[in-house]
Amino acid sequence: SELHMLAREIEELKNQIGGGEQELKELKQKVKENESEVNRLLNENTSLTQKLADISVRSEEIEKQITEIEGKLGQDRSEFSNTANLLQGVLSQLSGNRLSLSNNESKLEELNQIVLANDSNTGQLRSDRQVAEQKLTAGKVELAKHEQQLESLLSQQQKIEEEFTQLTSELERSSQQKTSDEEARQMALAEVEAADTQLAQFESELAKVSELLNSVSEKKNSIDEERRSVAAELNSKRDELRSVSDQLHRAEMTKSQLVMERTKLAERLEEDYGINIAEFDSVPIDEEQLAQREAIDSEISELRRQIGSIGSVNMDALVELDDLEQRYLKMDEQYQDLVAAKRTLENIIQRINTDSRRLFVETLEAIRGNFKTLFRQTFGGGKADIILEEDVDPLEAGVDIVATPPGKPEFNNSLLSGGEKALTAVSLLMAIFQFRPSSYCVLDEVDAPFDEANIGRFIDVLKSFLGWTKFVIVTHSKKTMTAATTLYGVTMQESGVSKRVSVQFEDVNEDGEISEAALERAVDENERGVA
Repeated sequence: SELHMLAREIEELKNQIGGGEQELKELKQKVKENESEVNRLLNENTSLTQKLADISVRSEEIEKQITEIEGKLGQDRSEFSNTANLLQGVLSQLSGNRLSLSNNESKLEELNQIVLANDSNTGQLRSDRQVAEQKLTAGKVELAKHEQQLESLLSQQQKIEEEFTQLTSELERSSQQKTSDEEARQMALAEVEAADTQLAQFESELAKVSELLNSVSEKKNSIDEERRSVAAELNSKRDELRSVSDQLHRAEMTKSQLVMERTKLAERLEEDYGINIAEFDSVPIDEEQLAQREAIDSEISELRRQIGSIGSVNMDALVELDDLEQRYLKMDEQYQDLVAAKRTLENIIQRINTDSRRLFVETLEAIRGNFKTLFRQTFGGGKADIILEEDVDPLEAGVDIVATPPGKPEFNNSLLSGGEKALTAVSLLMAIFQFRPSSYCVLDEVDAPFDEANIGRFIDVLKSFLGWTKFVIVTHSKKTMTAATTLYGVTMQESGVSKRVSVQFEDVNEDGEISEAALERAVDENERGVA
């Protein structure tokens, strides 16, 4: 009955342990969900912080641009006032010249009248007339110069007014952009505050869940301790039952021996002395002997019942024990082999990871140096770099590519133009190719987004690799074709039939005519193809 009670208690404890484990699993799942939500909020907070920093940097840049525009606007205003003053002086001088010219013309008319009236003074008047005409010519020339200067000043004034209008509109746009950036900044700050508040709530919930998890763990530990005590008590009861079974077995053995000895003695008595013991069995037994016999019989029945409850004895238990020991030894040997193999594999993996980290860092540094040089060569200046993520395993870290073309401030790579992005990618590709070169390299329309200047830099970079690599380039750019030594084209003279056409530049003279040797070689190739 105690064993049954202990078994029921064990079942109840197991059920409680199962319920606690299920509750523990639910709590762990909830903790994982909260941790994932916290990580999401942290990532969102980081992104919002980065966005806020970008907006702050952009706002500072816009403020600097506004300051520069205001300074330039002030300079233009001062220059405009100086030009207006100069224009006013030129106009006053021009009016003076015009007045002088009109005076000279009136004087000339008077001299003409005097010449007509007094023919005797003709020579003197003619000389005075020539002098007056020379003065008049000089005045007209001076007037033309001042008119030309006036036109240039007017055009300059118009340009300054246009620049002033453009700067004013640009200043208004910058102010509007600054206002929108400030609004975005306030919104980002509000989002960051909301994310911090939500993060604090999740942290408080996480603390509550942690406390609940600790209480459940303590409850589980107490249940495990109680289960161990019950198991120890059950083992002690089993030991007692085993000792009682041994006693019963020894008693039955003793009884069997006694029965055999009694039988032998009865046979010997009957053979030797002619005494039949069965006759004495009918002799009445006193009550004391009967009570002792009944007690012995009841004890024998109880021992038999206990033996029956134990079950039949397995005579092959020792053989099975030996088999299990052999199996255990084999499995233990296999386990030790697996542990040794695991340790060896872990050492190999660690060594491979160490070599991989070293080779990766060395390769990255070499490619980084090549990339810096090729970037400056392709862009004609500027700076570029390859940055590895800090405080992270190099085999799992991210790689950031920073590129700043000449004459531009440092900003995000997403703000580069399409040609600048493509030229940066080509520089990185050629830097990797320079570290691990090959005899041939095929480039398929790499120069498609380039302008003429970038195509020239791209060709210069490829020429620096011609010492050990031959390039096969698929392109539509004429400037790229002019840098090649051999051109291969595909034409379709007949519908659905493609034909390859090749031209070597040494076969073409300066007038654009193909040499006779090239034509003969082409005819021979066509004849061999037909054959």
